[in-house]
Amino acid sequence: MEVNFQALYRWQYHKLCLLYCREYKNGMNDKNEREQHVVIEAIQKDVRKKTVERLLSIRKSLNMTQTDVAEITGLSCSNICRLEKGKCNFSLDMLVLIANAMDCDIDIQFIKRK
Repeated sequence: MEVNFQALYRWQYHKLCLLYCREYKNGMNDKNEREQHVVIEAIQKDVRKKTVERLLSIRKSLNMTQTDVAEITGLSCSNICRLEKGKCNFSLDMLVLIANAMDCDIDIQFIKRK
């Protein structure tokens, strides 16, 4: 079973970090920067939501519990729970562990916007 995830470009994340730094240092005066910040946050939220929905769907289709995934991955059950509720950010390392526990591959795709 193959898992397809849409991912953000790394430079978008880097740019968001730079925007935060600039916001605290100089105040966010440029309207375009504020708008871009909002767009990037929305994209990140959407990618996280879709990823979590897909992981949850696969886990349930395999009749696995959060405890099963936690035992196989070595992650805590509370981390799995927080991830599935969207209460924590996840790393690529964490996704790889979880995908492996569910006997899945990860395929990150960069899709050109329309």
